[in-house]
Amino acid sequence: MRPIVCLFLIGLALRCYAASDGGLVCKPVLKEMTLFLLGSKESLEENLKSYDPPQEAIDAKLLVKDCVDEISYLDRLKIAGAVVKILGECGMKAWLSKFSPGTPLAK
Repeated sequence: MRPIVCLFLIGLALRCYAASDGGLVCKPVLKEMTLFLLGSKESLEENLKSYDPPQEAIDAKLLVKDCVDEISYLDRLKIAGAVVKILGECGMKAWLSKFSPGTPLAK
């Protein structure tokens, strides 16, 4: 497994752990994770700028995004599938059924 995938999954696990006390991962976090993995660099940058972070933070995130974009889209879709499974395991079925009703774990 590529190091970037490991880092992504660790970050997801930490966010998921924080949500496991009955809370839900907020929509902006999930949107950012989706854009980071499957979206365009431009859409990710636009989303990040909406939070008014330092430009260095945006540049660093976009540098990692360049690495992620080197992974084939099919493999990124597989990673996204793993993310959905992790969210399901973290008690996110209610969220998935509300925001992604077609997902098998949402049923």
